[in-house]
Amino acid sequence: MELPNYEEHADSPKLDKVGVAAKLAKPTYAAGEPVALYGAYLIDGPFIQKCHDDPWPWILVLALGRDQPLIWVKSARDYAAADVVRPEKVPPMSPSVRQGAYFNLDLRKHLGLPEQPGRYWILVAMSDHVTDKMSLELKK
Repeated sequence: MELPNYEEHADSPKLDKVGVAAKLAKPTYAAGEPVALYGAYLIDGPFIQKCHDDPWPWILVLALGRDQPLIWVKSARDYAAADVVRPEKVPPMSPSVRQGAYFNLDLRKHLGLPEQPGRYWILVAMSDHVTDKMSLELKK
């Protein structure tokens, strides 16, 4: 599978309530191997209004160095600031409205993780919603 992509995958997390979810394809990767992260989000009417119907800038992927005091963070979707179009006002929507999407990333490329061996905590956040931390180890 080519990464990144924004399609549902067999390993995509399933959400039944508003939030964000993500999982690593595996916890350990060899040098140069793509680090696959599968993610999904689900938002409701109030969140659609809050984010002006553009949740991507709100979905942040974080890698925290466990062996070094470094952090890598980036939106789950790569686009230039000029591409972000925010309508002035989104009409109020019912809390029962649901909208969601998927994201599949190679964390090595997406976050620019170093090639040398290291251990990391991986989290994905979307406003008040934060995934559990996931352990990632990059080996030689």
